[in-house]
Formats: sequence, C-alpha cells, structure tokens
Amino acid sequence: MSSINKGKKIIIIGVISIIALFLLYSRYQNPEVFTPSAVEPIQRIALGFYITMITAIGGIGFGIYKYQKDKIEKQGKDILTIIAIVTSNLKSRKIFVISFIGYGIFFSLVSGTLVYQPEINFVTHYGATIPSGFIAPCCDDPGYMPKIIIYLTEHIGLLFHI
Repeated sequence: MSSINKGKKIIIIGVISIIALFLLYSRYQNPEVFTPSAVEPIQRIALGFYITMITAIGGIGFGIYKYQKDKIEKQGKDILTIIAIVTSNLKSRKIFVISFIGYGIFFSLVSGTLVYQPEINFVTHYGATIPSGFIAPCCDDPGYMPKIIIYLTEHIGLLFHI
C-alpha cells in the first residue's frame, strides 16, 4: 500500500471520527437528560470528547503530512503536488507560521475565545478561582459543545467551544 493511500485513509478516519463525535455527543444536549446525578458522567463524556477530538485532529494532520511527503517524492504534475512542493520549503513554512499566529490572535479576539471583561470580576461575579479551568459539558446547540472555560485573571479568560 502506498503512502498516499495510507495518508488518505488516516485523513478519512479522522474526519469520520469527528463526525461521529458530534453525532454521539449531540444526544446528551437535551436539558432533560442533564440532571444533577448525570453531571459527573456527562463531564467524563465531555473530557473523552476533547481527547478523541484532539486525537482525530492530530491524525488528520499526520495523514496530510504523509500525503504531502509522498506527493513530493513522486514529483507528479497535478495541482496537489505543486502545492505540496511549494509549502515544503523553509520560507513558505515561516510565512505560514507567522500567518497562523497572527490569524489565531485575531480570531481569538473576534470570536470570543479570548475574553477580556474589565467591568466584570470573574471571582465575584462567577465565583471563579484564579487561575482555574473546567469543562462545561452541556447544553448548547450541536457543534458548540462541550466548552472549556479557563480563568486566567480576574478580567481575562479563555472560552473554547467547538
């Protein structure tokens, strides 16, 4: 089996895993299911959700790496080979990393991932311990669950939701 096929299979398995995660976890989004006795099991499921999600994304990244590496070795004439060759040189990688970091900062501010609220003290308003974090496993629209909430200071926090 060639590396291209292995890379494609790893990518497909990762994508299918992510789709299955969202379908399975959406079953727990009904507020009627979220009773006080169900909090702990649903939080464990939410933690498993994130572990599986990170593993699937890592698998997709590894599959893309293997696919790109094989495309470079074969030196084909298709568009994916050209993209693989262009993105494999050092200058392109540096530009990508700089763009990735810049976009990450911009997106985290615009999307509300990085939360700065000078008028609200997280300790008094939410009863948070600084620094701390927790997983809020329920309830939101499908595609936005579970949430990881991290309090960095009294006014700065992180909110990760998928």
